[in-house]
Formats: sequence, C-alpha cells, structure tokens
Amino acid sequence: MKTLLKTLIFGVLAIITLLVLAASWISFQGRRDFAAVRSDLLARGEKLGLSELVPPPIPDEQNFFADPMWKISADGNQIPDLSALLKQSPTADETRSLKAQFPAFASLDFSLAREAVARAAWKKAPGVEAARFLQAVLRPLAPTVAHVTELLARPGARFPTAYDKIFSSPIPFTWKMFPVRSPTYI
Repeated sequence: MKTLLKTLIFGVLAIITLLVLAASWISFQGRRDFAAVRSDLLARGEKLGLSELVPPPIPDEQNFFADPMWKISADGNQIPDLSALLKQSPTADETRSLKAQFPAFASLDFSLAREAVARAAWKKAPGVEAARFLQAVLRPLAPTVAHVTELLARPGARFPTAYDKIFSSPIPFTWKMFPVRSPTYI
C-alpha cells in the first residue's frame, strides 16, 4: 500500500513538473516570437503604442465639435437640446397662426409635441402643403439648424475625447441611447 501511494505521489509530481516545464517553454517561445515580430513591425515603421495611435488635434476653427453648442451642461444634457424643442407643443399664438395659415390642418391636435403634430400632418395629407406646414411647425428649430449648417463647413470633426484614459473613457451622450445608464467604453 505504501509503495502504491509513493508511486502515485511520484507520478503526480512528475506530471506537474512536466506541465510546468511545458508552460515555461511555451511562455519562453511566445515572448521570443513576440519580440521578433515587434522588432520587425517597428523596423517597418508600424505604430504599436496606444499613444502613437491618437490622432493629432484639430484646430478649433476647423473642428465641428469645437463650437460652444456642443459643451455638456452640469446635468449631462446637450446644449441646446433639440429633442426638448421637438417635445414642446406649439404655443397658443403659434397654434392660432398655424390654423389661420393652414386651414387644411386646423383639425389636428396642437396640444401634442411639435414632432407629433408634424407627423400627424404628414400622415393626413403628404405633399407640398404638408411640407410647408412642417416648416412652420418646426420654425423654432431654425436658428439651431442654421448654426449647425454653418458648422458643417468646417473640414474636421472630432469630439473632445480623453484618449489618455485609454479604455475607460466614457463616450459622452451615449447613455441617452440606452434604457439603462450603463457606462459605454471605447
């Protein structure tokens, strides 16, 4: 019985020793191969460091996102919040003016959000008159849309992302796209 136990212990230790030697050899080979490939890539001029991959900064006058419009407010909302403007219903004065200008759409429920009013008008009678009505309903968005149109002339567009944080830098505004406020990482 003791001989069997000694043989069994010796066999287990021998297998463990062989596994450790094999793992050491594989690790040595991997490090050696990685060093060879790395030196070959560096000789060809490839960029291997994350800091080398960060694109150069775009001057503010050429960057679409360098405008103060894209700054984040303290509560994380974008300024101006276009979705908030779309969710507002037209004012009483606007409603009277729209009903007078466009009698075909006077039966619509103007207590709804601008977006819903515009959608209902298009479903009711799609065409040129509906397009003019949509323009009138969405007129309060015109200054913001005009400003974005001016910004589109800038050739570069890079949102100010903290590349120095590597893989834990949250991408702004993405939490609004998901129902759960889980962090999104690059």
